[in-house]
Amino acid sequence: MHFFKKKAFSNLPKISIVTPSYNQVQFIEQAILSILNQNYPNLEYVIIDGGSTDGTLDIIRKYEKYLHYWVSEKDAGQANAINKGFSKCTGDILNWINADDRLMPNALYSLVKAVSADSGAGAWVGCCKIVDIEGHLLEINVPRGLSRGKMIEWGFKGHFFQPACFLSKKVWETFGPLDEKLYCCFDLDFYLKILEKYKLFPVGKIWAEAVVHENAKTQKHLKIMKQEISLIQRKYGYTHWVRSDIEEKIMYDFLKPGYLRTLLIKIYKTGLRNLYNLKLNLKNFRH
Repeated sequence: MHFFKKKAFSNLPKISIVTPSYNQVQFIEQAILSILNQNYPNLEYVIIDGGSTDGTLDIIRKYEKYLHYWVSEKDAGQANAINKGFSKCTGDILNWINADDRLMPNALYSLVKAVSADSGAGAWVGCCKIVDIEGHLLEINVPRGLSRGKMIEWGFKGHFFQPACFLSKKVWETFGPLDEKLYCCFDLDFYLKILEKYKLFPVGKIWAEAVVHENAKTQKHLKIMKQEISLIQRKYGYTHWVRSDIEEKIMYDFLKPGYLRTLLIKIYKTGLRNLYNLKLNLKNFRH
């Protein structure tokens, strides 16, 4: 079994990561190891489980001596679990990595370099691999449209994948906690709050990997996600972006990760590849 080893402690910023979990035994060990195997010496890792009954707790206990804190109890949903986790954290940089997501090797050290490049940013956003349940690459998501006016049109003009976005302590203290009334889009709501005062700093490195599967929230509850995006657009005064059900069905069917979308994106980006590489230094997607 691939395992991790500790490096000697050095003067690095403290990074706090929370994993919310509920009955994700199929994925959670990979998520845990992807974080612990960063070999990052100044790490706080917290797991908030919602009372799993599928064997998840056996896996968590296997690694509990490496955790800053963990608990398994009924909660009020994913946003509530993340808020509970962050309440136990003291890091300078924070993120949540869901049980079915993973960090890429050396992501945290790459993150530290990005923080050094722009320490005043509200968050630092890397690229994210999108894979199917068997690990086949569907696409590499590159952060785009990181302004408030574009992020409000989530998925079209502005978009990135959450596990590759790391938050500064100051934005969590200013704008937290996450809105627990939202089921899917509490992250988008929080990013728009950040953009009231701070910028999101894009980085051309692959920091995370997200697994697309039938039980993933964004796949299983797509209708709720679309409703919440419309709600958020109205909340922030962007009512002109609210689309009809027919418009949303056409556009979201195209945006659903898969091989056809990947092919269309590759064709679309052919003429923009040099611009992407120049702007985000993505020539080989190397750490």
